[in-house]
Amino acid sequence: MERSVEHLKIETITPVSIGTGEVWSPITDYFVEEKMLYRIDKEKFQNLLNSKSKIDTFSKYVSRSVNESGTGTTIQLNRFIETELGTSPHDLTKDAIPYPNMESGKEQVNCCYQLNGSPIIPGSSIKGAIKTALFYHWLRKTPEGKATLDAIIRNLVPRYNEKWFRQEYPKKVEKNFLTKVDQNGRAIFSDLGISDTHPFDKQSRVILKTERIHLTKPQYNGVPQVKMCINKSSFSELTYKSSRWTPDIDFFQKMNVFAYNTILTEQEILYNHSNGVSISIKKGLNTFYDQMTNEIDRMEKTGEKAFFLRIGSGKSYFDNTIAMAIYEKDENAFKSLCKMYQLGKAPNEHEYRIKEPFPITRSIITDMNEPLGWVKISIK
Repeated sequence: MERSVEHLKIETITPVSIGTGEVWSPITDYFVEEKMLYRIDKEKFQNLLNSKSKIDTFSKYVSRSVNESGTGTTIQLNRFIETELGTSPHDLTKDAIPYPNMESGKEQVNCCYQLNGSPIIPGSSIKGAIKTALFYHWLRKTPEGKATLDAIIRNLVPRYNEKWFRQEYPKKVEKNFLTKVDQNGRAIFSDLGISDTHPFDKQSRVILKTERIHLTKPQYNGVPQVKMCINKSSFSELTYKSSRWTPDIDFFQKMNVFAYNTILTEQEILYNHSNGVSISIKKGLNTFYDQMTNEIDRMEKTGEKAFFLRIGSGKSYFDNTIAMAIYEKDENAFKSLCKMYQLGKAPNEHEYRIKEPFPITRSIITDMNEPLGWVKISIK
């Protein structure tokens, strides 16, 4: 059977960041003014350092900055350019990106995928999220999957069977599903092909500060992270190819059931286990999640060919299939799972204690009280 080809539209519902490992430093790579991040053109900068005989001066500046702070600095690159090179720093910039919720502007910036300066979403990130939703559907809705999930839970409660569980979970169960073959001997995902998105508009890039909130400790000071993101309400396209997983109403419903249930699980945890979270943050998150579930209900009623996924930075543990399937079916089994793998164990924790709930922290966009990573994919 030939693979059908569909050109799908993708919209970012909240900012999305798929990290590449590239990091920009405020010491050497950028400066911030009036909620804009300005990236230095390194070739122009190097040429000016050479012409002004300031390479040694800059080396001392970098050394002093790193000694003062490993991840941030009190020294400003734009001031160095003005005072030591006698030049406006804006004459040496090659890029300007909005940074609406900046505070100090002195943190490292984690970059997302780009192609010639335009952000993209890798097809592998979308494909992985789709497989996750299909795996969840298999566990919860098919006879074979239900039997597998029941077997896992039986061996987790009242006391987990460590020998059995080490063999069966999580790698073997997931691997067996991902490599399952049909009656013709073909692996079930062998023909699923998803391209990288077309480049988003360069203007869709945004720099955002994110923070980790602790559900039970109001004074928790997690290390903030600054990320380059594709801003919300940005659009692109991608190519989807498959003969088995045709993007039809049934497929879209499978995707949306998973999205819907991850949201309900998150709201249940926020409702019952979030004494450490401020009222404003809870209100912001719940307002967003209510809008999402209402939109999924609307799409189901109207038959709209569209679905939601969560991808990239900010995904929580419950966006990973088998964990949420276990949690939904039996919370005690999930606690045994946490105990077995010592999930959430702090580096300095001598005796492990189950974290209730787990995960105990969440990543949100500072001052906006929104999660990262939600996209909507639809038929063009």
